[in-house]
Amino acid sequence: MGEGGKGGARTASASPSTPVTTFVVERYWPGVSPETLAEAVARARGCAAEMSCEGKAVRYVRATLLPNDETVFCLFEAESVEHVAELNERASIPFDRIVGALSLTPDGVGGT
Repeated sequence: MGEGGKGGARTASASPSTPVTTFVVERYWPGVSPETLAEAVARARGCAAEMSCEGKAVRYVRATLLPNDETVFCLFEAESVEHVAELNERASIPFDRIVGALSLTPDGVGGT
């Protein structure tokens, strides 16, 4: 798994026509517990606030833990994939991949 984006972690760019995009951060995280994830989320939210004050638009949205698979999916909204990667690196949260995402809701397809 990539620690802070290292070790082969991949990122994907947002569409150039979209100022803020939703990104999914995929984490294969052996031994992760709800408590460990809650601590990581608190760090991510703190880093998001710091980065926003620096003019780097990035927002933590939510996380989903698949405990039997030791996998976590986190949603972020940001101007760029680089901001999402930087946030995870600052927060010392391991990740495997960051990809742009669209959500399908009853009202249609959207970025969140």
